[in-house]
Amino acid sequence: MGGYFVVNGNKKHIRCLIIPRSNHVMDIICLVFVKWRNFYTQFACQFGGVRNNQTSQTNTLYYLLNSNLTFRFSWQKSEYIIPAILLLNALLSGSNQEFFAGLTQNKFDNNFCTDWIKLLLCNFKHYNLFISRSCREFLGQKFEVVLGCPEDWADEKIGVYLIDRLVLVHLLASQSVFENMRLRKTYLKRVLQVFGQLNNLDLKSWIDEDSKTWHLPLPTQTNLVNAISTLEDLKMELNNLGGSDHSAGMELIAEFWQCLSNRQDTVVMLKSFVDLSKLIVECDLSFSRLLNKLDELSVGKRDEGVGKAQITAFKVFTCLRETSTSIDQDTRIRYQIKRLNQTWEELCDMIKDCCKSSELP
Repeated sequence: MGGYFVVNGNKKHIRCLIIPRSNHVMDIICLVFVKWRNFYTQFACQFGGVRNNQTSQTNTLYYLLNSNLTFRFSWQKSEYIIPAILLLNALLSGSNQEFFAGLTQNKFDNNFCTDWIKLLLCNFKHYNLFISRSCREFLGQKFEVVLGCPEDWADEKIGVYLIDRLVLVHLLASQSVFENMRLRKTYLKRVLQVFGQLNNLDLKSWIDEDSKTWHLPLPTQTNLVNAISTLEDLKMELNNLGGSDHSAGMELIAEFWQCLSNRQDTVVMLKSFVDLSKLIVECDLSFSRLLNKLDELSVGKRDEGVGKAQITAFKVFTCLRETSTSIDQDTRIRYQIKRLNQTWEELCDMIKDCCKSSELP
C-alpha cells in the first residue's frame, strides 16, 4: 500500500510497504544477494511460517550459479545457511530415483529442471550421507551447541528438533515439509524461467557492454557437449589429413578466429547468434565449407599457410579457454573444460610435429 497526504499545503509521500502474509511464499529478486558470497545470484524464495502459538519463523531459499540451493534460517539473532538437498534427505528416506521423480514432478521433458535436479543430487554425494538418519545425525552434530539441547540427547534427536523448530514451522509431518520445499523449489524455478535462463539463453541480457565481456549464467549440458564434440571432430579431421595436408589443415580454423579475434567481436557475434547452439552449428558449417576448399588448393599454397595456421590455431583455442573462464566454476562443465584443455594440448603437439616436418628438406 502507499500514497500521499497533505501537510500545510505540501504533499508528503509515503513509500509502498510490503506486508508479508502468514504461510505465504514470496519470490525475491535482489541484486544485494550477489554480493553476499561466491556463486550467489539475485534470485531467492522467502517463506514466513507461523506456529500454532502465532510465533513466526522466516525461511529463505537461495539459488546459486553452480545450480545449488541453500536454505537460510535465523536463530537467536544469528543466521545459518545449510544445503537444501541436505534438508530434503533428512526429512524423508528414499533413493535418488525417488527424489528425482518427486522433485521433477515426472516432467522429464524439461531439460532445465532435470539437469538441475541431477546436479543437486550429484553435489550431495561428497557428504557421504546415504540414509535419512545419517543426515539428521549430521545436522545434530553441527547444531548441538547452537540449539542448546541437553547433553544426553542423541545427534539424531537434535536434528529432528532442528527441523521441527526452525524448518517450515507451520507444518507438522515430514512428508508435508518435503512437499512444501519441493513446491518452493518449483516457484523459484518459474522465476528463473521468466528471466530466460533456460536451454535457449538470451545472451543479450547478460552482456556487459562496458567491459566488452560475456558470460553464460546457466550453460546447458547439451550445448557444452556439442561444443566439445565439434572440437574433437576437428582434431580427427586434422589427423586424417596427414603430411603437408596435415599442416595446411590448420587453416581451417582461420574462419573460426575471424569471429573470435577479440572479446569485443565476440560480443557482436553473440548478439547475432543469440545462443551457443547456433554458434556451434555455424562453426560446423564453416568447417565443412573449408574442408571442401582444400581440394582446390595446390600443395605449394598449402605449405605457405603452415605458419599462419599455427598462429590461428593457438589463438582459437586460447580464446575458447578465455571465454570459458567465467563459467569454469560451474560443476556441470568442469569435466567438459578439462576435455577442452586436453584437446587443446593435443592439438598444440600436433602443430609442433607438423612444423618440424615442414622444416625438413
